[in-house]
Amino acid sequence: MLIDKKTAEQILDPKLDEEGKLLFSYSEELAKYISESVNSNQLRKFFNEVKKIPLDDDKFKYETKKFLAVFLYSIYRSLNRYNEKVLKDFSESIKNMVLVISESNKDALKRFKDFFEALVAYHKFYNS
Repeated sequence: MLIDKKTAEQILDPKLDEEGKLLFSYSEELAKYISESVNSNQLRKFFNEVKKIPLDDDKFKYETKKFLAVFLYSIYRSLNRYNEKVLKDFSESIKNMVLVISESNKDALKRFKDFFEALVAYHKFYNS
């Protein structure tokens, strides 16, 4: 399951997805998809980093890109032959969302934080 850039734009734009239907459906699908390959502690660690990204107009794009670098490094350290496709799809999905944020405004970052929170919650649900 891969979230491409066009889908990421729709998820992260509050005008295109006012009620959050896409945001919550894709976060649930992605959580199901990664549930066997990403452990809860690792996902929560990523979420804690996402929560730290300030909504300050001057810094959020830089901090979001910095998060992406650390995220990709962590994911690629976890790759093995059993989880390679899932982790590559997961990392590419998050990368596409960060690219949208870097081209957008802080509303997209707020939506990304909501997406990640829902992702953690659904992941916990599917792993319990």
